[in-house]
Amino acid sequence: MRYNALLPKRVVCKINFIFSHPPLSEHFPLITPLYAKSTQKPWLRIRGHQPAAVVAFRFNGDPYFISWARPNTLEFIAPFLNRIVNAKGDVNANTHVAHVHFNGLEFRHTSFTLGHIEARVHTDTVIMFENTKDSSVRSCRFENIGGYALWLHLDSQRNTFDSNSVLHSGGGGVLMTGARLAYMDDPKIYTPGEAAAKVFPILNQVTRNTVEHCGKIRYYGGGVHMDSRPFSMSMAPGNRVANNHFNDLSRNGVFAFRNQGGNVVEYNRIHNTMQTTIDGGCIHFATMNHLNAPNFIQNNWLYDIWGYEQKPDGAVVRRLANGIFLDWDTSNILFFVSVPSHSPALPQAIK
Repeated sequence: MRYNALLPKRVVCKINFIFSHPPLSEHFPLITPLYAKSTQKPWLRIRGHQPAAVVAFRFNGDPYFISWARPNTLEFIAPFLNRIVNAKGDVNANTHVAHVHFNGLEFRHTSFTLGHIEARVHTDTVIMFENTKDSSVRSCRFENIGGYALWLHLDSQRNTFDSNSVLHSGGGGVLMTGARLAYMDDPKIYTPGEAAAKVFPILNQVTRNTVEHCGKIRYYGGGVHMDSRPFSMSMAPGNRVANNHFNDLSRNGVFAFRNQGGNVVEYNRIHNTMQTTIDGGCIHFATMNHLNAPNFIQNNWLYDIWGYEQKPDGAVVRRLANGIFLDWDTSNILFFVSVPSHSPALPQAIK
């Protein structure tokens, strides 16, 4: 699907390169081949330079870059690990990982994978909590990562993701999933089994984080993605997303999918969303359920919302800037003073 496609971008163990070129003036771009046959990655990230200053591309199967800086001043990073931490309990035995805490760490340069069963719920992550309780990630920095910073899966409860920075992510900040992904049809079963089918992450806190410049590899990314949960959990508690700063995101700031209820989204500053799609918003709920517990959206500051559409001729049009988007029969939402403003496209405070 166009809205959920993989972006052909750069990504993420350090490797050595040998350069051979005549002296060039610093006022002109340097065009040099990258001798990195072992990486088998079509794109490399060049650290320390903005995208406008460095461009990577392929010619006749070889990777090249264009840079306005001398190569001996650059550091080239190629990806190796897709996931760094995997804390996993056993959902069938009802066992949990508990009281594991990460504080003040830096995580950088992870890779991404292909072949996901659902494009809109890509499962690349730096840290995975599966059946994990009472654990936390605090004051950590995630940068140049292939997917999400944290993935909460199955019966993960009372975990905290607080005061972290997530910058230049291929996906987004935090992902929460159950056994079935997205629209929950049979091909979307990620974790089979009767026990897995009954649980979803609840009572977790995502607070005081900065998530910026995300969705660099996949269109479907955002600050927090709360995926579909079992219908039997419609009236269960949800999760709290509060006091975060989400900026420059490919699609949504906060997204909640099927049967989501009991969530609190409050005191967030969300802007420059919908950079690659017209289907989304700063806060986007698609619960597909009239019986879910109430969701609370209150006191958020939403502004500079874009809404991207590409015409068949390649021309770009920006419109449908949604502050709060209530999609797919979403019901039982309580609003309190969420302020959308300054939309470059056609503004819609609540759709």
